[in-house]
Amino acid sequence: MFKNPGKILQVIGKIFFWLFVVGGTIIGLALGLGVDEVFLVFIPSGFVAGFLIALPICAFGTMVENSEKIKANTEELKSTLGSVRSAADSAASTLEQTADVCMDIYNSINK
Repeated sequence: MFKNPGKILQVIGKIFFWLFVVGGTIIGLALGLGVDEVFLVFIPSGFVAGFLIALPICAFGTMVENSEKIKANTEELKSTLGSVRSAADSAASTLEQTADVCMDIYNSINK
């Protein structure tokens, strides 16, 4: 149920949007049978209300999805940096050994 809360929030936002649009249309039709002005007010207001309700829910869902992606990328970056650090330590150790051999050769020549 909570494996992908960002996607679930986006779906909930879309459901709210369509509920408000359909609800506004039904209320507009029910109340505005004899009056055209009521029908013209409720249909757009249902759309606007649905949009205003769904927008923050969908935006929060997107933010949750993006934070999950950032977390996954951060874990991958930590793993990659650990590998790079290990390779750098190995290269530094090899370089130290090479420097020691060179110093031994230099000291043996200058004796």
